[in-house]
Amino acid sequence: SDNSLFNLWGNFIIYISIFVSLIALLGVFEFPVFFSWNSFDEKILVINMRSSASILFEPNIYAYLIMFGIFFTDLKYYSKIKKISILTILILGLFFSYSRGAWMCIIIYYFISFFLKSKYKKVILGISIIIFVQTLIFILQSEELFDILNLDNPLTGRLSLWFNSIRLSLDNLFFGIGMSAERLNAIFLNMGHNYTTSHNVLIDSLLTNGLIATIFYIFAFLRPMIINLKGRQNQKLFSFLISIFIFLQFSPHNIGGISFMAVSTGII
Repeated sequence: SDNSLFNLWGNFIIYISIFVSLIALLGVFEFPVFFSWNSFDEKILVINMRSSASILFEPNIYAYLIMFGIFFTDLKYYSKIKKISILTILILGLFFSYSRGAWMCIIIYYFISFFLKSKYKKVILGISIIIFVQTLIFILQSEELFDILNLDNPLTGRLSLWFNSIRLSLDNLFFGIGMSAERLNAIFLNMGHNYTTSHNVLIDSLLTNGLIATIFYIFAFLRPMIINLKGRQNQKLFSFLISIFIFLQFSPHNIGGISFMAVSTGII
């Protein structure tokens, strides 16, 4: 049945997520053998420890997998100790990916899940806005947190890439310019970046495939979001779909770019 396949898929994701997360944790704490298995990335500022992609080749691919592991664990009716233990391993693993986008999206996932099942939505929304504003002020005033989150350049040049990519997409608005990596690289080299992507999955789609294909891609996300608004499991799926959709607006360049669009939609 569909539920059996969903549970089987969820179990597989949980197990592989725990495995790669443990390897990352043992690697960053420099345990023999596991240290050499890791693909290390930039250092996490302030605490001065390595970030890791575990045995995977890129931190955002690793972070994306861990996000799915957290989601499927959250759906399970495990005992409290088992669920807390698994989530602790996964959340620590996610932290050491140093993917700030993934951190943000997991917070969004839990917030929306909690919001949807609450009877006091207006109160929660009001309190959340106050907390958000106060937290933002605190982060901006805290040099350590500012450095950890890399807020001196939070979008790493993405805004100019997004603007220029949208401008270029107008050359062939409905059908795009095509998906040639060489052509895309030449375009972005002219912008001063050795990329093949704008770092935004929707803008990438608009540029390469055009408006028509992009509308269909958006509906591929919207349809499961709309039909999964009721029920405990469905509301969590709705919340998670929103979080990964947001994640893909910042990190598709690190997880396959345009080619990852079909993969991510298939996973959903």
